[in-house]
Amino acid sequence: MVTARGAGVDPRAAVVITRMDSAFYTAKMIDAARRGGARFSVTARMNPAVQAAIAGIDPQSWTAIHYPNAFADPDTGELISDAEVAEVEVFTAFTSRPRAE
Repeated sequence: MVTARGAGVDPRAAVVITRMDSAFYTAKMIDAARRGGARFSVTARMNPAVQAAIAGIDPQSWTAIHYPNAFADPDTGELISDAEVAEVEVFTAFTSRPRAE
């Protein structure tokens, strides 16, 4: 929220959204976003719990991320991009931490 304020945004009057890559997939970063009231998405590091969550996602729920340098497969016409995303309703991360956190 300090960054939002520094950019002239009143975080109490605006929806603050943060996107974090896996380098920021830590309990401390997620806690800061939640305490600040930000909406967020974060790329999780692969571990058995994440693998299980991914396995439970309906294959039709995945959406390709269309990066600027993506290109079409010459044989299929399908867009080739570097990633796909899907949303899960609930995922409990950092289960080794105390429940109060």
